Amino acid sequence: MQKLMIIDGSGIFYRAFYAMPPLSAPSGEPTGAVTGFANIILKLLREYSPDMAVVAMDTSRKTFRTEIFAEYKATRDKMPDELAAQIPLLKEFCEVTGLKTLAAENFEADDIIGTLSKQASDNSQLTTYIVTGDRDALQLINSSVRVLLTKSNKVEVYDEEKFLSDYGFVPQKLVDYKGLSGDTSDNIPGVAGIGAKTATKLLQEFGDLENVLAHIEEVKPKKIRENLQNSVEIAKLSKRLAQIDCNVPGVEFVAEDFKIVPDLKRADEFCRRLALNVVKKKIHELFGESAIEPAKLLEVPASASMDSFYKIFLADKLVVAVDFDNGSSAVKIFGGEIFLVDKVSTEKILRETQAEVIVHDLKRLYKILTPQTGKIFSTELAAYLLYP
Repeated sequence: MQKLMIIDGSGIFYRAFYAMPPLSAPSGEPTGAVTGFANIILKLLREYSPDMAVVAMDTSRKTFRTEIFAEYKATRDKMPDELAAQIPLLKEFCEVTGLKTLAAENFEADDIIGTLSKQASDNSQLTTYIVTGDRDALQLINSSVRVLLTKSNKVEVYDEEKFLSDYGFVPQKLVDYKGLSGDTSDNIPGVAGIGAKTATKLLQEFGDLENVLAHIEEVKPKKIRENLQNSVEIAKLSKRLAQIDCNVPGVEFVAEDFKIVPDLKRADEFCRRLALNVVKKKIHELFGESAIEPAKLLEVPASASMDSFYKIFLADKLVVAVDFDNGSSAVKIFGGEIFLVDKVSTEKILRETQAEVIVHDLKRLYKILTPQTGKIFSTELAAYLLYP
């Protein structure tokens, strides 16, 4: 059984922005939202190992829903500039990690998700996982579609059984439920006086919104009946607003197009530019090592004469990565070759070289070796000064 993962890109991105501290790249551009998004998605890709994936995006607030109800989502704040500035980074992250992105004018990301999940459901050999923080997507659950509902630091998996247990009716009736009770987060009005419990009771008794309205005279108590009689069109409109459109023009599920094919070389450059070191590590843990050829390693024995070190000693700058367990190291001529060096040779180089030496964890280095002072650059201290 193959797996398709459909990601609510706009929704997860928005939530990540508010969940993360205000991080920034060395250039100063904000990176908190894209970092949070990357962490969430890479974790889910690792845990669920989908064969295909796609990221659905909003295009603007203007959709067919705002055309039929101008107040739809009108209570939501404008997107912060700091978040909007990271949208190109989100798309670049998706591109370098092999995640296809899709958007459609006049439709929301939810509609793209619905269209793709409906088409994917026709394939009996495919299980679809929808990643979102929006409960609207629960209406899409069926025998082959699951929703991975992101909630703070955890993910709640919804299938048909889980939904029925929590709500008391089948997933497809979620739109009828919202037609009756409304949804304050999306500014869907619903019927005045009808909350979650009453809406659930009505659906359990009558089946769906249309049947509730067809049997208004049988509804009890009287106050609820009167509210329904005064809000027939509002209830129908509310259901229409809550209904995910599963027939977005131009959106088509083609398995071959959604295969995850990362470009690790570009991913490395993306992470380097934005100083996303942890994200880079997770990408490599998930997809394997980059196809970039490793630098040639040359053994330098401790008994070698000074001639063996001429390349190192003529260098203006060295990068030294020390193995603290035994004192050996990898010494790289800046912009050139890498040499594997044992402890005795490392000691000699650090003591006698006139080059600038770039190291990490300088305090620990001094405990096992005795480098010459005056021309040592510590990347750890530099990183702390940039990001205290």
